[in-house]
Amino acid sequence: MDKDNITLKDVWARAMAQIFAVVSPEMHDEFDLQYTQKLFDLCGLSYYGCCEPLHGKIEQLKRFSNLRRISITAWADVDVAAEKMGSNYILSYKPNPAFVALPNFDPAPVEAEIRHVLEACKRNGTPCEFILKDISTTASNYTNLTKWVETVNRIIDEYFPR
Repeated sequence: MDKDNITLKDVWARAMAQIFAVVSPEMHDEFDLQYTQKLFDLCGLSYYGCCEPLHGKIEQLKRFSNLRRISITAWADVDVAAEKMGSNYILSYKPNPAFVALPNFDPAPVEAEIRHVLEACKRNGTPCEFILKDISTTASNYTNLTKWVETVNRIIDEYFPR
């Protein structure tokens, strides 16, 4: 890539439509996806979603030929999402941020959530990543974030030893 001549084909596009989370797939297509298509077609690779549960709209998202990552939130059905995504997309999982919001970190719910995601992804051959976001508080205990990362890394290492 020539750093002095970067084009849209050299960059990722990202789009989301949280306001369409509860509308029908047809309405989502009519008011968002057909316009998103125009942007995605200009770019090299694309990523769709943020905090909206997209497990019921994976088939629609497959219209994007350069789509590589789909955001799946803690409020989505990860089993359905992984099954529909297969090995064709990266399941970009957004874990529940409430687990770092307590004064004393409890690894148990984090372990359960991460294991559930890894089981769904392993069963369907779906690559995944974890992105902790939308953190509004750590109850003034910033070590919750470190403990969360350590917990997630430990669980990942159990599933995929180095």
